Amino acid sequence: MEKVRFGILGCGNIAARFAKALNKSPVAELYASAARSAEKAEKFAGTHGGKAYAGYEALLNDPEVQAVYIATVHTTHAELAKMAIEAGKPVICEKPFFTNGKEAKEVIALAKEKNVLIMEAFWTRTQPAYQKMMEWIREGKIGELRMIRAAFCFPMPYMDALKEHRLWNPALGGGALLDAGVYPYEYVTGIMGCPPKELQTMVDHAETGVDRTVTMNMKFENGVIADCLTSIGGYMDSESVISGTGGYIKQYYFLGSRKTELYQGREGLVETFEDPEEEGFVHQIAHFAELVREGRTESDVNPLSLTLDFAEKADIILKKRDPNQPTKFTCAELKSHEETLRFDSFTAKDALKLAETIKTLSAEDGNAVAVQIELNGFEVFRSMPEGTTRYNDLWMQKKKNTVRLMNKSTLRLWTDMAAFGFKRPMEMAPSSELVFCGGGFPILLKDGSQIGVVAVSGPAGDEYEHGIVVRALTEMLK
Repeated sequence: MEKVRFGILGCGNIAARFAKALNKSPVAELYASAARSAEKAEKFAGTHGGKAYAGYEALLNDPEVQAVYIATVHTTHAELAKMAIEAGKPVICEKPFFTNGKEAKEVIALAKEKNVLIMEAFWTRTQPAYQKMMEWIREGKIGELRMIRAAFCFPMPYMDALKEHRLWNPALGGGALLDAGVYPYEYVTGIMGCPPKELQTMVDHAETGVDRTVTMNMKFENGVIADCLTSIGGYMDSESVISGTGGYIKQYYFLGSRKTELYQGREGLVETFEDPEEEGFVHQIAHFAELVREGRTESDVNPLSLTLDFAEKADIILKKRDPNQPTKFTCAELKSHEETLRFDSFTAKDALKLAETIKTLSAEDGNAVAVQIELNGFEVFRSMPEGTTRYNDLWMQKKKNTVRLMNKSTLRLWTDMAAFGFKRPMEMAPSSELVFCGGGFPILLKDGSQIGVVAVSGPAGDEYEHGIVVRALTEMLK
C-alpha cells in the first residue's frame, strides 16, 4: 500500500515527535516540512528527512503533499488550517485546534464548504488502551456508568526569563486550559459521546493573567458526573478512573495511555490490557491516513462536534479571568487593530463622519458614549450626550493624552501592562498623566504616523469603548 505523504507546518518539539512517528509508520511518511525561516526548516529536514520549505504556502502548494499536520502555536492554528483547506489539503491539527468558538465555527464551515477532511490531533482517543476501555464500558463490565475522574497537571516555572514563554503569554494562547485542560475535558466528552449538560468551573490566574489552574465539574444528560482538573502550577497524578455500579476502569497516564485495568466489585483487578507500542502518535497517524485514503471528511473518533464544543467551553471558562485583566482581546489582537485600521489620509470631514458613526453604532446598541476627536493637535469634535458626565469628559482628556504619549490604544497599553502583573489603581485619574483603560485610539496613516486621536467614554465599560471605536473605524475603511 502506498504511504500517505505528510507535510508538517512548524518545526518545533511537537513537530519533531510527529516526524519520528511518521518515520515509524507503515502507512504514512514525512514528505516535507516548513518553517518561517529556511534555516530552521533545513535543520529539521536534515534530522528527520523530507523536503524543507521556507514558508508555509510553499509546502501547501506542493501537489505531492497529501496531508498536512499543523504543529505551530495555538493562536496560528485557525489561520493555517484555512490556508490548507483552500489548498485542498486534509488537515490534522495539534490540539487545541482552536482557541475560541468563533475560529472553530469559521474553519469547520470552510472545511465543509470545500469538502476537505480536518481533524484535531487528539491522539488519546486513537490509543488501543482507550479503545479497550470503551469496549469494556459498552459490554457493561463496570455496570452502569456513574463517575469519571481525570487530571493533567504539571509545574511550569515562572521567572523573569520565562515570562514570554507561550504558556505564560496570553497573546500566544497561554494558560493551563488550552494547553493541558483540553486533555481531561475531551477525554470525558469522548467517553460520553456528547457535551456536558452542565459545567461548573473555578480558575486561578497567574501573574500574567493566564489561567494557571482550572477545575471543571461536568454533569451529563444521563446523570454521569465528571471531575476534571488541569494546571501548569503543580504536579498531580495523570491516572483516570471511570466508575460504574459494578466496578471501575483505571488508565495510567490517561492522555496517552498504554495500560488500562478493569476492576469488578469485590473481585478487584480482573483484566489488564497493555499496548506494546511506545510511540502513541503512530495510532493517530494510522487513523488519519485511513481517513485520507477513504476520502472521508470527518473522523468518527475525533468528531468536529466535540472539537467545537471544547472551543466554545473555553470561551466560557476563560472569561472567568483575573478581575485585573482588562479584556477578552489578546495583546496580538489589539496590536492588529492598530496595524489594520490605517488611512491614506484623514481630514476634519472624516473626523465628523467617524463621530457620527460612533454615535449611530452606540445608539443602536442602546449605549451612551461621549466622543472627542483630535487632529494635528486641535480638537475637531466633542459630544457629551445624556447619560455621560463631566467625569467622562475628564477621562477622555486623559485617554487622548495617553495615546499621544504611548502611540497605542489605551486598552492595548493596559493589556500589555496587565500581562506583566501590573495592577491598575483606579484612583489614578485625574491625577496621572497616563490612564489604563479602554476607549482611546490613535488615528494612523498607512506609514504608521499618528495624525490624531479618538476617545470615547461612557457607562458601558472599557472593552465596549475600545470595540465601538474599532467598529466605527472599520466602517470608515469600508
